Order: sequence, then C-alpha cells, then structure tokens
Amino acid sequence: MGHCDQGVDHVIADVAKRVPGKELWITEWGPRGTDHTVPDQPPPMMLALVGSRMTQAYLRHSEVTMALYFTMNFNRATAVNVFTSDGKGRYEPVPLVVALQWFNEAANGGTTFQRYVEEGAKTVEGGGWRKESFQEVEADLFKIKGQTTLIVENLSGE
Repeated sequence: MGHCDQGVDHVIADVAKRVPGKELWITEWGPRGTDHTVPDQPPPMMLALVGSRMTQAYLRHSEVTMALYFTMNFNRATAVNVFTSDGKGRYEPVPLVVALQWFNEAANGGTTFQRYVEEGAKTVEGGGWRKESFQEVEADLFKIKGQTTLIVENLSGE
C-alpha cells in the first residue's frame, strides 16, 4: 500500500521536477503493474483499496491532469478481469471498477478538490527497498454546483 501512496508521490515529484510547469498524463496505470499472468491475484476488495489509494495519490498532485487505467479486460484467462460474467450473458464490474467509477463521477466536470488527512495521524510503514508508507485514513472532498462528495479510505497495516 505504501508503494501505491508514498511511492506514487515520489515518482510524480521526480517527474515534475524534471519537466517543470508541464501537465503530467499517467497512462496505462494499474495497481498490479504489467505482469497480469502472475497467479497471485489479490482479492477483489484489496485491488479496490490499492486502486483507490493510487487514484488519491494522483489527485493530490495538480500536475497530473489525466490518469487512464490500463486494460479493462472481461474474460481473458491470462489477464486480470475487471468485469466478470454473471453466467447469463451480462457482465458485472469488480469492486475496483466500482471505486474508479466513484472517483470519475466525483472528480470530473469542473469539480473542486480538497484532500483531508487526520492531524497527527499514524503513518504505516511499508516494506520494500524504499520503505514507503501510507496514512491509515485518507479522504477526498469533491464539490461541484449543487453536489458534494466525500470519499474516505480507511486502511491498516494488517
């Protein structure tokens, strides 16, 4: 989770420093990286949490003006599917797609954005070679004429 939070911050800050004043478009992103053949598929709700945290990280950087999720697969045996068949010829979105839809509906069309983190919040240290971390609670407030949306993500180190 730290890689999807503080790790994303590091990468965006590094790129923004190299190309000051430029818009950054993040294309073909996904919480699993590029190898979708690995059999250790995270549970659907974990993918939703990781994808949401990555989206929250993108939103807090004004340089990022576009972020496009990579590959919305339906029923490929060698890929992560974001839609699953109900067995009757219809497809249902997995939790990650539902979470991305919430952000899409809340964050587009002239919306204002405000990030919220708890003052003095505990930082959860992650693993990996960079020891990236994340906040347990992160919230985003979106406002547009006549509508206010608050998206809150609550995580732990477990």
